[in-house]
Amino acid sequence: MSARARFSSHQTSHNPSPAVKSLEAKPVIKPITRLSQQNLKMLAKEFLALTKQPRDLLAKLQDLVESTPESSADFGVDSGVLIVGLGNPGEKYACNRHNIGFMVLDRLCEALGGSWEAAPKFRADLAVLPSHNTCPLARFTRCYLLKPQTFMNLSGESVGAFARFYKISCILVIHDELDIPFGALRYKLGGSSGGHNGLKSIDAHISDHLGGNSYARLRFGIGDPSLHKPYDVAGFVLGDFLPAQGDELGALITHAMLGALFFACTRDFAATQNFFTKAAPSKAPEVAPKSLGEER
Repeated sequence: MSARARFSSHQTSHNPSPAVKSLEAKPVIKPITRLSQQNLKMLAKEFLALTKQPRDLLAKLQDLVESTPESSADFGVDSGVLIVGLGNPGEKYACNRHNIGFMVLDRLCEALGGSWEAAPKFRADLAVLPSHNTCPLARFTRCYLLKPQTFMNLSGESVGAFARFYKISCILVIHDELDIPFGALRYKLGGSSGGHNGLKSIDAHISDHLGGNSYARLRFGIGDPSLHKPYDVAGFVLGDFLPAQGDELGALITHAMLGALFFACTRDFAATQNFFTKAAPSKAPEVAPKSLGEER
């Protein structure tokens, strides 16, 4: 049992439907681009090079679009890709480990020259990206960036409503992962929520639409508080990253942002997992969990 699974929030969680409990279908996300394996590798290399120059992202992406014409797919009736960042709304939670999904999406929205607007219909903040002529990402795919404003345990209400309304089946969810050490980034397609309340809620609200929980996840390691017994799981995830982690945290957010963008451009989960998974340092930094009350 994961450390997170042993924590039960005081808020009411949605119980997964029988369909969610017995997800046997193998999840599939089909690549939308026609890039060869060689060009996929070259594109990933170009993206990874931007980790040291993230401010050049928009200009570099424009160059990549122009130099890889085969990546421009005929969208037809394609509904695009939805990238979701999980977190809790409000300044009180802004720097919490639990809000890393918001942090990555904020960085991506900024890099693409977008801005956030409230979308009350979906109880979320939705990124407004530049037009096709000024945002090269639009040459690759239709892309939506969504931050649920429901509090973590109810994230699925926002994600499910948005995905159903726009008929989106290609979804990437960025979230904190308690059972992966800080410094590591991993990707997963479908499978268990691992006790994460935000994912539990999404599973409960998206299963009918997707026919399961076959959405992609970017799992951002925040360190396992079980290494520091006794510990308070809620206090840990609702605690801020340590000042000593600042520089590495910034680099990890950039790396995660570029992985999400690569996935949006290619829809190639296997390539994204292959090129953008990041191992943790040999020795994880020391972290001291705080006691900040119950998880929301």
